[in-house]
Amino acid sequence: MNMTISLAGSEVKAEFSGANAWLRNDGTDVIYAAAKPGITAGADGVVAIPAGQSAPVYGANGAVWLLGTGSVQLIGSDYSTNPFKSSVTSGSVAAQIARAVSNPNLLINPDFRINQRGQSAYTVGDYTVDRWKLLNANGTLTITDSGVIASKNTGATGSAAFYQKLEIDDSFGDVLSLSVCIDGQIYSGQLDVPASGNSVASLSTPCGVWNLYRPSNSIIQLVCVLNENTAVINWAKLEKGSVSTPYVAPAPGAELAECQRFYQIRSTNDIDPVDLRPSMRATPTDIKQVTGGYAYVAEL
Repeated sequence: MNMTISLAGSEVKAEFSGANAWLRNDGTDVIYAAAKPGITAGADGVVAIPAGQSAPVYGANGAVWLLGTGSVQLIGSDYSTNPFKSSVTSGSVAAQIARAVSNPNLLINPDFRINQRGQSAYTVGDYTVDRWKLLNANGTLTITDSGVIASKNTGATGSAAFYQKLEIDDSFGDVLSLSVCIDGQIYSGQLDVPASGNSVASLSTPCGVWNLYRPSNSIIQLVCVLNENTAVINWAKLEKGSVSTPYVAPAPGAELAECQRFYQIRSTNDIDPVDLRPSMRATPTDIKQVTGGYAYVAEL
């Protein structure tokens, strides 16, 4: 069953045949979908679909509620396979452009595949998979085949957070867009770039609330304040501007080189910093013995 639905800003109920609703956003703005009425952006069970992208509402069982503006394609299906083609063959001109163009991802190691430290789980407040850090021992990061589980420990009395530090420059502008894929569902929203020393609450997801924190003028942190959960974070994308564009998985070799600007493992501890390949972002602040050799550290 394939239908086109026009949205004008108010919540709309769409009925279909099948267990799952597959939706493609052919408009220019983010739309929201859920298996029950009363949609609130960022709420549990609410799926955010950026322009030009598709996503499922599993277990909708014949009825789905939609909120937003523009045109939406709906296919009812009993299967979990995405029925929409990835090539640009249909939809509005704006949607075709959105599907064909993807802004660069400001995050390094956005799908958590690079793991030079080599552990399968991390339980202390330090770096985990490359470029991502736990705030303290109140949280745990567990690696899975499809991403990571970042959660607050049961019974922990303090806060727990999972975050990445980024070098910021004047080209970032005032607004960034965040998309996070969790258990195969995409959540997205806009984040105002805060002034130095401030944070801005932004996007609620099953693993926690994401926000930007700016400890200084030159550094910004994407932070997820964690709750107790078992949700798998598949990937995250932070980009310039107010519109989320499709996620493109990074090439592993290029992403490893990006990570090695901050952290490298070498067989000896006597390599001159000028001879490190790839070059690190700064002279290493620490050289320490680790499994497999010595780690040269130039983290932010």
